[in-house]
Amino acid sequence: LCRDIYTMQKILRVVWSDESVSPNFDEFLLPIRAELLRLCGFYLTFAGRTRNLKDYHLRAKDLLTNAIEIFERENLPDKAAEAKVNLSFCYWNAGEVGECEAVLDQTESEFKGNTFHPVYLQIKVNRITVLCWREKFAEALEIIESISQAIDLCNDHRLRILFHDEAAIVFHRVKNYKNAIYHFNEGIRFAKETKTFNC
Repeated sequence: LCRDIYTMQKILRVVWSDESVSPNFDEFLLPIRAELLRLCGFYLTFAGRTRNLKDYHLRAKDLLTNAIEIFERENLPDKAAEAKVNLSFCYWNAGEVGECEAVLDQTESEFKGNTFHPVYLQIKVNRITVLCWREKFAEALEIIESISQAIDLCNDHRLRILFHDEAAIVFHRVKNYKNAIYHFNEGIRFAKETKTFNC
């Protein structure tokens, strides 16, 4: 949750001692296996981004794709969707923005009418990131406005922090410094309220 690469590495070492070799977790029940593959895939793309290790993204894609397939076979659509969002992040880190958007499009279509679901909100926060990168600020601002109420009602502090960080960046880019400061302060406030994050 804290996205601290060294803490993530330490936690995963309990089940995955050598990150140079991709794990398979065959000894675990399928839902647990899929979740471990998802976590390791997220770790690899995050580590690859932090350390500029491009091959990590390729390995992460394989692990996340395997996780998605298992979640879908086990009829766990929410977990499959979460893994797909992680896969979109992997494509983003690899510089494959079109593929990132395609995964987000496909996953978002699974949440029609369920706009308060945490995975749906995570998709929207990722969209804000992409739109800001593409300098489509009007569209990014529309999303910020459309999900603000759902974010306020969300119990996921990590998601709330990510939303406020991305919103702050967008408002800063459009020179709306008052709203940028508000969102930066909200992100800091939520980070301080939970021991999961270090400020």
